[in-house]
Amino acid sequence: MNNQEEYSDEEINLLDYWRVIWKRKILIIIVVFFITLLSAVISFYRTDIYQAKAVISPIGDEKGGGGLSLLSQQFGGLAGISLPASTSSKEIVNLLNSNMIREKMIEKYNLLPVLFSKKWDKDKKGWIEKPPTMWNGIRALNSIIKVTNNIKENTISV
Repeated sequence: MNNQEEYSDEEINLLDYWRVIWKRKILIIIVVFFITLLSAVISFYRTDIYQAKAVISPIGDEKGGGGLSLLSQQFGGLAGISLPASTSSKEIVNLLNSNMIREKMIEKYNLLPVLFSKKWDKDKKGWIEKPPTMWNGIRALNSIIKVTNNIKENTISV
């Protein structure tokens, strides 16, 4: 009998909680409304950050080579870039991280005005300050582009 009295005193009565919530419903509604309004205002003033990710899965050929000639075709638009069929994924990661590729990307797509938009005058289509060098552009791309090799899944992420 003594155990039952202890359990009845310690029981949680959900009806009591519901009464407290119902009694404070106006305060709860006001708090939720202002938090929602505050989060909406903050989200409108935040800078949009865009991120793109490409995953490359090298496929081996029947002879057991790297079979990455499909990937090498992706670089066909960049002059001087060609990969043999037996290229390993480690060599591809090194190539994607190379300054040569990044320099060719900057030149082909005219990325210096994009990378250094604060120094570029869009109206006059010229540099406001001293124009950045190619090395500055390569360093800027290095801070933006990350290439990783996942050996377990046999993928390369860019």
